[in-house]
Amino acid sequence: MKHTSTALRSALVLLLVLSASLAQAQPKRHIPYKQSAIFGSVFTWVYAAVIGAPFTDCAKLGNKLRLEYGEDEELSLKTVGFFQHECTLQQLETWRLSYKPMLNLSHWQVDGASRFARSAYDVAVIPMIRWEKTFDFTPHLLDFEMGVGASYVSEVNIGERQKSTHFQFTDHFGFGISSPNHDWRVGFAFRHLSNASIKLPNNGVNLFGASVEFKLK
Repeated sequence: MKHTSTALRSALVLLLVLSASLAQAQPKRHIPYKQSAIFGSVFTWVYAAVIGAPFTDCAKLGNKLRLEYGEDEELSLKTVGFFQHECTLQQLETWRLSYKPMLNLSHWQVDGASRFARSAYDVAVIPMIRWEKTFDFTPHLLDFEMGVGASYVSEVNIGERQKSTHFQFTDHFGFGISSPNHDWRVGFAFRHLSNASIKLPNNGVNLFGASVEFKLK
């Protein structure tokens, strides 16, 4: 009980700190997506800790790739993600909770005029959480996913954005459909990058797009 209370207090502090940076990092219309990523991730990790989930119950999937494209009013990102393991946190009758450690490499491109760099790259590590649901009417699996990770961006200033630090938090939210044997998945993807106002200015990036995952033969 003591450890559970400590986890809940720590999660609340983290939520308050990250939420305080929302207004400076993004337009208000994008806040629900960012909140879904942060609040959903923190809630799920706390929930998993409370139920005593086996965080190291990981199965090797082979080599899997995730291709993702996202854009906002100024930037477009092309991402290649790589992962090999998926860790089951809870298995219920029709629900499954899991996470997968993912390594992403992204290329940034400015689509219009630019005061600063016109291209950049970032390398990110994300523990991607996934809530997966099975249904009677289809063999395919429906899911929603979220994750908060760390990223290194090659350019501090890009396009018209001043990001101030190479280090960025990378927040993810999405939903999708996958094959029964997890050989493929397609879905909607949202990604937010900012430094949580560690240093100002903190011009966040909000990207909306699509992703596809598949297993390499």
